[in-house]
Order: sequence, then C-alpha cells, then structure tokens
Amino acid sequence: MTRRAGGPLVLVVGLAFVASGCTATTVDPAVTTSGDLPTTIALAIDEGRDELLVQLDVELGALSRRISESDGEAEALARIDTLWSALQVDLQTDRPELVAGFRSVIDLARSAVNRRRPADADKARLNAEALFAAAAT
Repeated sequence: MTRRAGGPLVLVVGLAFVASGCTATTVDPAVTTSGDLPTTIALAIDEGRDELLVQLDVELGALSRRISESDGEAEALARIDTLWSALQVDLQTDRPELVAGFRSVIDLARSAVNRRRPADADKARLNAEALFAAAAT
C-alpha cells in the first residue's frame, strides 16, 4: 500500500529543510573519514540555537547509516547527547513545549544505538523534522 504525504506534512518537512539551510556550515579539514561519514566532528556547542539544530539534524541524519555499517555510532550518540544538553537549556527557557518531543527523539536515538536498530534512528530523524522547524528562531 502506498501513502502520499498530505499538504501539512510537506509544508513541515519543507520548513525543516529551509530552517536547516539558513545557517553557515564550517568544514573542518582535519576530520578523518571512513567512507562518506566523518569519524570525528567538531561541535560548536557555544553557537546559537539554529546552529545546534543544524548539527543535531546532521548527526541524526547519519545515525542510521552509522549503525548499519558499525561506523562510529557510539561517538555519534555522544555528540547527539552533547548537542541535546546544550539545546535543552535554551529550549527550557524559550520553548518548553518542545522539550518533551525532543527528549523522545533523543531517547529513540539512544535506543537505536543500544539495540542496533537503524530503523529506529530513521524514525528519530523523521520525528525530529517538525521539531526542528518549530524550534528554529
């Protein structure tokens, strides 16, 4: 059975991509890579909310593949936890209604890594899209 995305879902997904594309990206040439995924990523946790959201989006987007290929998923989860710690403080102050949703996404990402379930990582990323759009400043 095939399902089509309705208008509101497409709008939310589109907003998430627009919000994530509005910030500058810094590439660290010292990053070592295995395949297409970096094994180390410099986090900019002192950046603003939008940059933290972009970094979290990138980490969640690569998590499923990392789990499938056993390529640094524990390190990626540590970065996700670090980003969430920095974001949580900001969201508790400005957008407390989003904290539970983000917490659920982070818990699903943890479960995906601990149970080696790439599909759960994909689900965490999909659930995060609307939250990214809502949290963008």
